Amino acid sequence: MDVLTASSHLGRRFFRFSDWQRRGLLLKLLVMFVAPLIVFALPAGFFDTGQTICLSRLLLDISCPGCGMTRAIQHLIHLDTDAAIAYNPLSFVVLPLLVYVWLSEVLKIYRSLNVHASNNAINDDESSSEPS
Repeated sequence: MDVLTASSHLGRRFFRFSDWQRRGLLLKLLVMFVAPLIVFALPAGFFDTGQTICLSRLLLDISCPGCGMTRAIQHLIHLDTDAAIAYNPLSFVVLPLLVYVWLSEVLKIYRSLNVHASNNAINDDESSSEPS
């Protein structure tokens, strides 16, 4: 076995996932799919009542640029644009950014699972072809 083959072989073994790492990524992927479904299932006015959690609003009685964002996003998800604008007009910028970040994270996890699954298959093939 030459040096290049040995180093690439060792490199692939180094990145091999354990069962717990793979399960952790699968759990993270599951949560990332279930959480938006829960938000979609909630009614549009679910967050409209209750005490605010904004510290600038609670301590200084000043609205910050993020005040009302949760309620605005919830209404925007349910296509209630008038209420979304009333709560926070920046929600029209924030929602597409949230979708982009969510998609990039899901794709990153999916790709890492696929890359490591193919590396595991390569490692299994190499270990079965090596003489004992």
